[in-house]
Amino acid sequence: MIHKAKDETVPDVFFRRDYQDRGMIKWAGFFLSDHTSAIKKMHKDEEAEPVRPSQSIDEKSEIIYDALFGHKLVAIQMSYVEGGNLLPIIEGIVESADEGKLWVKKVNQEQATQYEVDDIRNIQIVDNPKWENS
Repeated sequence: MIHKAKDETVPDVFFRRDYQDRGMIKWAGFFLSDHTSAIKKMHKDEEAEPVRPSQSIDEKSEIIYDALFGHKLVAIQMSYVEGGNLLPIIEGIVESADEGKLWVKKVNQEQATQYEVDDIRNIQIVDNPKWENS
């Protein structure tokens, strides 16, 4: 019986000279329709919010007062711009307000976040919150 010695260089030569990696093309078959629809939905949620009209300090104060003492949910659009778009709408309950500052407890958060009233572009009371129906 004749035994051939194993040539350890064969795989190295093959991968260096003959094998061509297809990169991400080889993974395309693994994406199911559920995955692609979830990715599309995720990108749709990231689309820019429409610009709401800027409110005066009196308008903002009146809505904050109503939300604070009525325990109502508010939607806040800040004046900040990120990547050419306004930041996403912030939804939460007004915990307190004092000296130009507003503390809002966002949905599913333990602690309230502080915002400057001057940095708020628009604040509205939400009648039918989107998270309430889910």
